[in-house]
Amino acid sequence: MDFEQQRQAFLSALFGAGNTKRRTLWAEFGYPNKLDFRNFYRAYKRNAVAFAAVTRLLDGSWADLPIIVEGGSENESKETSSWEELVEALMKKHWRSLKEADLRNLVGRYSGLLLQVCQ
Repeated sequence: MDFEQQRQAFLSALFGAGNTKRRTLWAEFGYPNKLDFRNFYRAYKRNAVAFAAVTRLLDGSWADLPIIVEGGSENESKETSSWEELVEALMKKHWRSLKEADLRNLVGRYSGLLLQVCQ
């Protein structure tokens, strides 16, 4: 039994409610014991509420593009350095890929990003 099932069993025993006769009714109806990527992806693709929740969270966190600053907050200056301009120009075309990786992380709990740098 995982943590959620233990919690439900405890609460149903505490309040005297719940299905005490058939404790594994969810298994009889064919629901999986553990949720995996396929379950999360299907819910994201087929369920409008799941899609909206992921999309709103993603759009809210990516409303503004991140800013990369050279050095710490103690030596923060008003003008941008040449390194900051270079990084900003480089990352401008890659923020969309980072947002897509964040989307995959929200849906499937993991994502990967391959960086290829030419020398």
